[in-house]
Amino acid sequence: MKNFIKNSLTYLFIISASPAFSQINLEGFSFGAHGSYIMVGGGTDINNMGGGMKLSYALEENMVAYLGYNHYLPSNHDTYVYGYRTNEEIRPREIRIDAVEQISLQQFVIGAKYYLMGDYEAIGGLYGLAEMGYLRAPTRTHFSHYDQENYKPRHADGFAASYSSYNINIGLGGEVDLLFGYLFAEAKLNLPANQAGNRAVISEIPTSVSFNGGIRFPLYFF
Repeated sequence: MKNFIKNSLTYLFIISASPAFSQINLEGFSFGAHGSYIMVGGGTDINNMGGGMKLSYALEENMVAYLGYNHYLPSNHDTYVYGYRTNEEIRPREIRIDAVEQISLQQFVIGAKYYLMGDYEAIGGLYGLAEMGYLRAPTRTHFSHYDQENYKPRHADGFAASYSSYNINIGLGGEVDLLFGYLFAEAKLNLPANQAGNRAVISEIPTSVSFNGGIRFPLYFF
């Protein structure tokens, strides 16, 4: 048993001291964290702050592929619904109930950026980007006080819904080396994808403009 333990520790030391084991090289990978702001058009008045993250891999010095996610904080919008009488003898037949609609946004993207100036490891760079994305808007409506004994809206305790849209996003970005990471800023136009192949796609969320600003960290472990 003692010889087995001694031999095992010896082999473990040899393996851990070898170059293949002692250096895990993730060159080309980077992780980014950023703050975000989005403005949704179509008269929605949705302007949400949020944040996100991005995992990138350099395919070439001037071409990078990435996966990203943004989560936007809820925004509140005044609205109203109608409450309907629960008894035929009650007048009026319906009443207006003030409400607040709370809208969040979640965005998933897969994309690529191409450096127009500089490259992935340069002191500074300017790049264009293109993405395919999925934008989701969970929504919950909260009612104000009303005569709950005699009137009921179609959803008595508030109701939840979720809207979504597939997007094609295009934009520009720039970054500068801070020695420990890269400071970057991006602006994007998020266009609803109205057609996939020969099939029409329902876009429930209008065109939006979004901005990201954050830091990208190269993932090197030694």
